[in-house]
Amino acid sequence: MSLITNKLKYIIFIFFLINFFWSPLIFGKDLPETNSAVHLGVKTCGNSTCHAAKNPWQISDVLQNEYITWSTLSRHSKAYKTLQGERSKRIAINLGFEDPTKIALCLSCHADNVPLNKRGTLFDINDGVGCESCHGGAENWLGKHVSGTGNHQDNLDLGMYPTDQLFAKATLCASCHVGNSKKSVIHRLYGAGHPRLVFELDTFINNQPAHFRVDRDYLLRKKYPKNTELWAVGQIINTKYILDKLSDINQSRDGLFPELSLFDCHACHRSVTDKINLNKPLAKKLGIPKINDSGIIMLGILSQIIAPELYEDFKSGPGSLHKATAENMENVALIAKKLNKSAESLMLKMKNISFDNNMNENLLYLLIESASNGLFSDFADAEQALMAIASSSSAITNNNSKLKK
Repeated sequence: MSLITNKLKYIIFIFFLINFFWSPLIFGKDLPETNSAVHLGVKTCGNSTCHAAKNPWQISDVLQNEYITWSTLSRHSKAYKTLQGERSKRIAINLGFEDPTKIALCLSCHADNVPLNKRGTLFDINDGVGCESCHGGAENWLGKHVSGTGNHQDNLDLGMYPTDQLFAKATLCASCHVGNSKKSVIHRLYGAGHPRLVFELDTFINNQPAHFRVDRDYLLRKKYPKNTELWAVGQIINTKYILDKLSDINQSRDGLFPELSLFDCHACHRSVTDKINLNKPLAKKLGIPKINDSGIIMLGILSQIIAPELYEDFKSGPGSLHKATAENMENVALIAKKLNKSAESLMLKMKNISFDNNMNENLLYLLIESASNGLFSDFADAEQALMAIASSSSAITNNNSKLKK
């Protein structure tokens, strides 16, 4: 009895350590929107002596044109303006609202929508997704940051969000581009006219203009992940969002129906004149919504490279989920919880993984082999596969360029 009790205490202690120390290391302390610091506003950063310098200092270790890049080239700076367009107004009306710029549901991702008492004198909601939307409220770290007396770690210690840390970056981006426990694009929003959300971390990062340069000085202060590392962690975070929702019956339902935003849009929204390939998996389950399994399939490919012992879980996972969907959401929740544990194990593995060219080439090979074997049997799967192929190809190209240099 004593032995069992001691063993139980040990397990509880280890669980506590993992939750207390491991979570902050991966995800950062708080997302910028929930941090208690005041958000001082984009204009605080975008002045002529800092990040909007007309003539940058020769000795500066940053570009000093970050504000200009953001304001003229980044779609983040246009996020609030999107809410002022006719399409956004129509979506709001369809949902029973008048003005999308006044709805927290919209502002939570289209602006830096912190509470009024957390907005500084230069704060302007019209700035959209600005500096502090990603880097966190600057109230406590701006002084040290501007003075030049501290380093990057000092800024982080004072509350700057660690966007250079892989899991923290992925969690931040996914909070809007995929969703989290506090905000998400549900099927009612899609029904009102909101575009379908599709996201892959590496692709999206590289499709937006960088307001930094990864040089020797940058790498002395921060880490910069490879394309495939961004892809891998992004897939884990994105898939865990869906599995988290499916694991909780209260979140996976919307009244009589399941929450259909967790399902594959094209399983239902397709032309009635399309010919159905009956050789495809699940083709004989016609008329039943199919859970969006694209992330689980990607984790199956990733697991073959970094955690082969988890491969069978992700290989059989989609089929088990789809079978359960035809039964009841309770069974779906049980399978989702099991898959979620496997995803968490994969996440722990990624903490100590650095992709080398061997792994990049293996990933590309597995993706192409899977495509030729018909694994990507629907639009969402093929969409993610294409972006993964681009990511692994870029990683190989970048690595070969470094070797030549």
